[in-house]
Amino acid sequence: MVGVHDLDESASRQFAALAATTSYQTLRELLDVGRPHLVHVCTPAGTHFEPARDALLAGAHVYVEKPFVETRREAEELLALAATRGLLVGAGHQQLRDPAYLALLRQMRDLGDIVQVDSYFAFRPVGPNGERAAASALAAQLVDVLPHPLYTLVDALERMVPPADHAPIEIASVVAGPRDLHAVLRANGRYGRLSVSLRARPVASLLAASGTSGTLTADFLRSSVVGAANPGATPLEKAGNPLLEAWQ
Repeated sequence: MVGVHDLDESASRQFAALAATTSYQTLRELLDVGRPHLVHVCTPAGTHFEPARDALLAGAHVYVEKPFVETRREAEELLALAATRGLLVGAGHQQLRDPAYLALLRQMRDLGDIVQVDSYFAFRPVGPNGERAAASALAAQLVDVLPHPLYTLVDALERMVPPADHAPIEIASVVAGPRDLHAVLRANGRYGRLSVSLRARPVASLLAASGTSGTLTADFLRSSVVGAANPGATPLEKAGNPLLEAWQ
């Protein structure tokens, strides 16, 4: 690590001391003096575009925390800038490499024809007021956690629709408030359901793929996959599936 920068100079110095590196007073100084190969943008949501663009212009690869940027125009500008300079820019979508998700992808061929994918995320609000915070503050937290359940759902839908059937993913419906968001996505006759809540308990992060031959659920908190790749219709399947899931 060649250096850090934060608008809070005290926090920047503390982090630099922890990482045994240099604290810079400005991003420009970090880029010009530190000359990093990779810049990690972890500023508050809504402030990612400018530091990411400046880092690319300085010749560094960029890893941006989610949510990536606020608008499609900003995203396209960063991607185009990176491409013209031979650099990489990406968002913090680490759950796509989570062991549970990778295990689900390996097993999904056993589910037959995929019918739907369900993404569920229950999150406890942070901060001194928790669930009693103002609606605007809660909505900001909802938007901040939304990318994880959304990008895994979109990726799963894109992977589980046969290449010959690929079609743009459509938003069929959305119902949202400051504490909850529910949406239905549609991709060539297959559906994705998204549920994100700051109120539901227990805290959870799940992705379930349901097909004509069974359902499997990736649990991101426990890094496990549970379910059964069979219809569960015969007496043997009905008796054996609870044991199968308990063993998993």
